[in-house]
Amino acid sequence: MIDRISDSLIALRFTKFPHNTGNLPFVSLPKLTRLSIREGYGNIDFLDNWSMPSLTHLCVNMVMSDALMRFIERAGNSLCSVILGHRANAPTLISHIPTVAPTLEEYTYHLDGNMEMSWALVGSHPSLQSILVVGDAFGPYGYPMSTFCKHFRPLTGANFPELRRIGFIGLDPYDNSFNPNIRALVDELLDSWNESGIDVEYLGR
Repeated sequence: MIDRISDSLIALRFTKFPHNTGNLPFVSLPKLTRLSIREGYGNIDFLDNWSMPSLTHLCVNMVMSDALMRFIERAGNSLCSVILGHRANAPTLISHIPTVAPTLEEYTYHLDGNMEMSWALVGSHPSLQSILVVGDAFGPYGYPMSTFCKHFRPLTGANFPELRRIGFIGLDPYDNSFNPNIRALVDELLDSWNESGIDVEYLGR
């Protein structure tokens, strides 16, 4: 069935993958701009034989694999928007995508407590405009907010000159219930973003 996909397709969503990924045909989708991979686990080796030169929007909700990394590296030059679901929250993947997607503008990912160095590994980006972060693992009953601050501190206006918006779902950076020391760390981070013209929004749970 894979070899009967129309080459005029502009959007594609996978919910299941073929069990046998050997000897699958080359597929060219020159007009495809949007791809969604919703399967949590699976073998996407077959995408090694797919050409999607116009892909701009990618949504992934599967655990990291070598095949996924290979695919993202090949697609990186054209990607403008990437959404990583909660299964795709590996720190290596989160920090790797901006380094292989030079035209990335919108980035959504899930955050947990072992990602303090992610943006430090990215360093800088010329076109990233909007970041949406999902996760409520931090705070009084979760991971320490100092880890949260360490994760985001490298996101500066100098290193990310086009960044204009950082949105949070699940964690409210304006929460006044943090202890004074943590509140001061978070406020320092928020102030630096405000001075750089970066809007910070809490979008609820």
